[in-house]
Amino acid sequence: MACIDEPVKLIEGAQLPDVYINVYYTVVEPTQRWTNVIKTHELYCAGHLLEAAVLHFTVTQSTRFLDVMCRYVDYMGAFLVQEKVNYTGILAIRNWSWL
Repeated sequence: MACIDEPVKLIEGAQLPDVYINVYYTVVEPTQRWTNVIKTHELYCAGHLLEAAVLHFTVTQSTRFLDVMCRYVDYMGAFLVQEKVNYTGILAIRNWSWL
């Protein structure tokens, strides 16, 4: 199980206090977060992390990774709505009642 738990710990540790999680924008371009949602990969990467979290839960029944992503999805939805970002993909992410 260590091979599964270690990456989750790293992802958990990479989540900022405001729950944002994308190492590229945290380390390389911290001032460019959410500046071009349509052309950058922030939502794309978040989608892959969310898929991984759901799979992790399915396999382990642990909510540890899923909890990280639930906080991030809530943050993304609130932030993008607040900033009036017109991107229909966020509606699909926020409608996560299927979990």
